[in-house]
Amino acid sequence: MSEPAEAFLDQLVTWRELGFNMAWQRSDYDQYDALPDWARHTLAEHAEDVRPHVYSLEELEAGKTHDPLWNAAQTQLVREGRLHNYLRMLWGKRILEWTPAPTTYPLRSSEGSEQQANGPQEGISPLPAEGQRAAN
Repeated sequence: MSEPAEAFLDQLVTWRELGFNMAWQRSDYDQYDALPDWARHTLAEHAEDVRPHVYSLEELEAGKTHDPLWNAAQTQLVREGRLHNYLRMLWGKRILEWTPAPTTYPLRSSEGSEQQANGPQEGISPLPAEGQRAAN
């Protein structure tokens, strides 16, 4: 199997099913406490890291950052209620980089966001990003 085909299947099967299973198993799937202990521990260790850009919740919701790609992703999320898997990972990672702490703002973006629009696989969008970032 080619690398692109394997990556496609990984996104289609693994991450989609992970989202559905987590949402089915845990009513708090969209909360910070739903992250694994190791991820929360690592995020706590980096809570004091220097953040060159810090944005308010209003700036993030409006897509008013220095990053045009992130702003476009946020605009699509608000307007259409969806994000491509790779953009969703970027979106979640930047939230961590641009907020004072990972618990500063809610994990849900805004009314009509992908969580409400596309179901539980979309609703956990920042969680894998936060866990993955913590592992790095």
